[in-house]
Amino acid sequence: MRVRIDIAYGGSCTGSKPSDIDAYARVLGPAAERGERVAREISGTGCPAEFVHADLARMDDGRNFIDSAEKSFGRLDILINCAAATDRGTLESTTEEIWDLLIDLNLKGTFRLCRCFGRVMAAAGRGSMIGFASIRSRTTEPGQGAYAATKAATVLLFSTLAAEL
Repeated sequence: MRVRIDIAYGGSCTGSKPSDIDAYARVLGPAAERGERVAREISGTGCPAEFVHADLARMDDGRNFIDSAEKSFGRLDILINCAAATDRGTLESTTEEIWDLLIDLNLKGTFRLCRCFGRVMAAAGRGSMIGFASIRSRTTEPGQGAYAATKAATVLLFSTLAAEL
C-alpha cells in the first residue's frame, strides 16, 4: 500500500512505520529549525520526510504546499493538520493584531489547506484529513479566549468537511 502524508506541524511527530506501507511525508511550517527537526523525527521512523518552509497565515502558501506535494508525489492520501498559534491574554487585552494573527493561522490557514486538499480528495475519490484542535475547543480558561474561539471553529470546520466530502 502506498501512502503519502502531508503534515502542517504544530508539535512533534514520533512513531513507527509498518514495513508494508510505502509512505512519504512533507512537513510544512514557518520555522525552519523546528520543521526540519520534525522531518528528521519522522524520517527516523523509516518514513522519508522533508520540510517545506511556508506560513499558513499567508493566502498562497497552503495552496502552493498542496500543489507542490501533488507534483512531487503524484498523489496525496492523508493531510494531518495541527498548525496553530496561541497568545495568552484576556479578551479585553487581546489586540486586533493578535486576534487577526490567530484567526489567520488557526482558522483561515487550516481552512485554506483543507479546501485545497479537499479538491485533491474529491478528484481522486479518496483521501483523509486529520485535524488537531485542543481541549480549549470545548472548555477554556482565563487568558485563552481568542485561541479557544479559533479551536472551537476548527472543530466545526472539520465536522463540516466530514459532512460535505
